[in-house]
Amino acid sequence: MSPTILSVDVTGAPVTIPAHPPLVTGALWAEIRPDLRRLHVLAGDLLAALGKRRDLAGTGRNEQDDVRHALAWMCAHDIADVVLTEAQRLHPVLLNSLVRLTDTAGARLWLLHRPPRSDTFVRALGRRRSAATADLAAPSAAPAPHLPVPVDLPAVPAAEFTTFRSAYRRTLSAADAARVDAVFSTTARDCTQGLRAHGATRGTVADLLYGLLNPAPPDAQLTVQLRALQAAAWHHDLYVKIDLARLLHGEERPRIPAAVADAALAPYRQPYRPITVMLTRNSWDLASIGAIRISDAAGDGATLATTTGRVSFGPHTARAVRAQVQLRRAAGAEDNDPLLPHSPKALAKALTEAATDLGLHVHGRRAERTRDHTEGALRALGVTVEALP
Repeated sequence: MSPTILSVDVTGAPVTIPAHPPLVTGALWAEIRPDLRRLHVLAGDLLAALGKRRDLAGTGRNEQDDVRHALAWMCAHDIADVVLTEAQRLHPVLLNSLVRLTDTAGARLWLLHRPPRSDTFVRALGRRRSAATADLAAPSAAPAPHLPVPVDLPAVPAAEFTTFRSAYRRTLSAADAARVDAVFSTTARDCTQGLRAHGATRGTVADLLYGLLNPAPPDAQLTVQLRALQAAAWHHDLYVKIDLARLLHGEERPRIPAAVADAALAPYRQPYRPITVMLTRNSWDLASIGAIRISDAAGDGATLATTTGRVSFGPHTARAVRAQVQLRRAAGAEDNDPLLPHSPKALAKALTEAATDLGLHVHGRRAERTRDHTEGALRALGVTVEALP
């Protein structure tokens, strides 16, 4: 099927590039720069229109990477139309490359032009279908999925886990105590399942603890969940001692909710970066991240299902997963090949650079270290784990 190219004469008509929402879909607009000679420069402008920043880590010297990444992100955002203003500036050779790019992405190409137009450009337009400015496709916002919201719980007593339930049932109203009970019971059940599935060890407790901390819940919700974790561990012959005041006020406690981190990571050009950060926030270590296969990714990128569990992503990181799959497929990778074909050192560097670039500190990230620092990471949070005799 031949590519769809639409020629739009905007002589005398003002053209303003519309704003692109963060979760842009449908149409993508950009302006052709004066004296544009290389496709990678235009690809960089398309990436910028998709919200990718040039000043973040990952802007390498391989200029063709921008072309590959632009194609991958366009597919991930379901871009159906690419609208280029000042198209009369396009060099004929660059026009051919641009047509191949948009055709590969499955998008229609709109060329908005005005005088002065070269003879070569006019001849090229003669082979294109004309359209009117009223027909121009506009960017739209993709519907954002429903994200879990923090549980609004009342302040709970700072009692130890052995007396916690009786303490809040005594001090709270019946309705408030019922809401706290629901969170406590759900968390205790999930922690019990985790301890049974992965073993009653310090490492499992650490993973469960980070799973509670990383969504950055409010103090009351976190307190209830921590007491539930302690109760579940106690029934598996583990005493989890928590200095609650130290943990709630400590620097090591994550403060950025998952939805905020998901949006903050969107400006990265390389999709493996947000994926790595969000997986680490979900307590995945580098070995597990490196073992993820292309076939583990859902078609919409919203989940990864592997033998070690399932993790869900927000809308921005879901698009990063789709873009990463597109990049891997374009490189000839098969279903059983790694989704993130990077060394542990490169993945660890991505975590460090996310802290530098965006202020997203992935606390307790044992994944970065070459040896196990579980005990030290727990101690920094005011947590110790002892096996009961």
